[in-house]
Amino acid sequence: GRSLARDFSFITDVTEGVFRATRYASGLPGPGHEVFNIASEQQHRVDRLVAMLESIYGKPAKYVTASFDSHNVLSTAASLMHTTRNLGALPSTPLKVGLTEFSEWFLATRNASWDWTLP
Repeated sequence: GRSLARDFSFITDVTEGVFRATRYASGLPGPGHEVFNIASEQQHRVDRLVAMLESIYGKPAKYVTASFDSHNVLSTAASLMHTTRNLGALPSTPLKVGLTEFSEWFLATRNASWDWTLP
């Protein structure tokens, strides 16, 4: 079967990257723009991410199977060469740590018995 893989980023790392990019841009002469990838530069299989979430929440996920869209990309990973050269090393949060911190926040701000099933 096909396993989708993605390059996930934790919101704290994204926020830090935006702050650094803003400081960087303020030192440039005149108007202009640059594009910076803010990502982990590591591919994580989506099924393994779901398994991590199952472990964190202590219950199995409810899977919805969909056909694979031929326009979808099997895997993504961003290059951080330009970002690291101009903004410094980013990001620093490992996937499991980010998922755990997100889950703690989610449960603290939402009803802990929220039903994860899609309508």
